[in-house]
Amino acid sequence: MQTAWPRESWNLAIPPVPERSRLYCLAPMAIGTPEVESLTGYVARLAEAHSVTVADLVGAELSDASSVPLLPPRPHPKSFSGFYTQPYSINGVGEKTKRWCFVLEKATLRNDLSRLTLLAFEPLLSQISLFRRRCAWCPACFEERRCRGGTVYESLLWTMELVRLCPNHCQFLEEVCRRCQRSSGAAPRSLFTSRLLFALWDLAWAQTRRRLVKEASQPTGVGLPNLGCQKHR
Repeated sequence: MQTAWPRESWNLAIPPVPERSRLYCLAPMAIGTPEVESLTGYVARLAEAHSVTVADLVGAELSDASSVPLLPPRPHPKSFSGFYTQPYSINGVGEKTKRWCFVLEKATLRNDLSRLTLLAFEPLLSQISLFRRRCAWCPACFEERRCRGGTVYESLLWTMELVRLCPNHCQFLEEVCRRCQRSSGAAPRSLFTSRLLFALWDLAWAQTRRRLVKEASQPTGVGLPNLGCQKHR
C-alpha cells in the first residue's frame, strides 16, 4: 500500500494591491504645532519632489483633477499658468481652500492636508485682510530647521497679516531680501517656485554666519564662539 505524501498547496489568489497615489505621498511638516506648514508651502515642496515648477504642477497636473478650475483661464496658450495670481488665501477658509485640499489629498492619498490651513477656525475668522500680499519669513527659523537636519518649509503663521514677530525668536519677520532689496509676492510667477524656500535659507544662513564672524572679531575678552549650528535664544 502506497504512502500518501503531503502535497504542496499553492494559493493562486491575486493579493490585493494597495491604491497608488498620482503624486508622492509627501508628509506635511509640524502638524498640530504652532510651526505647522502652510498649504502653499506644501505645494512648493511637492513640486520640488517631482523636479517641476509650482506653476507646472498646478497648471498641468492638479487643475485637470478638479471639476472646478483651480486657476483662472489663460489669456492665450503661451501665457503663464496663473498660479501667481493665487494669493495666500488658499491657506485660509472657504470653498476655494476646501477645493484645493480635496484635489491635493486625492492626488497624494493623504487625509490631513486641511490641517495646513485655517479651515478648523472657519466659524471664527473673516476672510478680509487675513493674509499677507507679500512673502515673509524668519531667517532664524530657516537656519534652525536646517541645522536640525530637517526640512526647510514655510510656516502657516508667516502668511498671516497680523503676525509680525516670530514667536520662537522674538524678531520681526522679513519681507525684503537684504541682497537684492526686493520683496516677493505671495505667489509671484518668477520667484515662488519650488526652490524659493531653499534660496531664502541660503541667504539667511550666509547673513547669520557673517554676523557671528563680525561679533567674534570684536575684542570682548571671550574666546571665539562655535560657528556651527546653534539654537537661537
